[in-house]
Amino acid sequence: MTILVLLGAGASYGSEPVNGLNTPPLGDKLFGELCKLGGAASRVPSDIKKLFGKGFELGMAHFYERHSVLLQEFHRELSYYLSQFTPTNRSYYIKLLELLRGRDVIYSSLNYDMMLEEAVRMSGTNVVYNLNRRYDAERIIKPHGSINFWPDISTGMIRGCSFSGGGVAIETDVKVLDLPTSRKYCLLHDSLSPAISMYAKGKIVSVCPSYVEYQQNQFSEACRMASVIIILGVRVVAEDVHIWDSIRDSKAEVTYFGSDSDRLDLQKWVTKSKKTNMYFSSGYFEKALATIPLLI
Repeated sequence: MTILVLLGAGASYGSEPVNGLNTPPLGDKLFGELCKLGGAASRVPSDIKKLFGKGFELGMAHFYERHSVLLQEFHRELSYYLSQFTPTNRSYYIKLLELLRGRDVIYSSLNYDMMLEEAVRMSGTNVVYNLNRRYDAERIIKPHGSINFWPDISTGMIRGCSFSGGGVAIETDVKVLDLPTSRKYCLLHDSLSPAISMYAKGKIVSVCPSYVEYQQNQFSEACRMASVIIILGVRVVAEDVHIWDSIRDSKAEVTYFGSDSDRLDLQKWVTKSKKTNMYFSSGYFEKALATIPLLI
């Protein structure tokens, strides 16, 4: 039995026993925290800041439309901010890894942060970002990119450049870094950023889009391989077809953990997609940890 565990922002936010305690904030709080860093976010015009207040994705879309030249700086700033978060030894991520250890499991995280990877490291195991099963590593697929996916510039850094007008800033191989090095790169580089999709409708990728597309293809394949899919802390965003179409087309039995408001969004998607073997469970990490043994 292959188990696919899909994790979103709600999973990282709620990955400690006290929600939000030293964990990345949810989208409605994220922009305010970035502004405190005094970088690109703090220089956003006031009218766009108001849009960020209504929703991060809304603000990001207008920011990109008018200030795409700042996108790489913004993504470095976002990545640097997210690199500060690491799990404690009480982390639910660690408990999840312990619960599923020895199983044929694939993890997929829609988060840019490395909370899950750090939990794997703390558990004494390695990480691979592909579907090749190894006894000494956990498989993690990141369809929206990650703060440690940096363009591999063999000749050194690209410095003193800016990129505007949308589209691709650079297409090259990716080198996967550890967390401390990723954090350092955010400070050393002044032109490029990690390979992450834009936090807005369309999920535009300007750095190494082929590698992010590879991750998305790996996710689709994981959905095809899976007998059971467990979804935790993920909003239903049907326009993200690289995620939700793959779930729709999977033959796996899917259990979605979330809130009552999540239930409404999920039901709309289920009705439209005609996905029959999809089940909702009210609750988040603690409920998931208690329920997963009954599903596998």
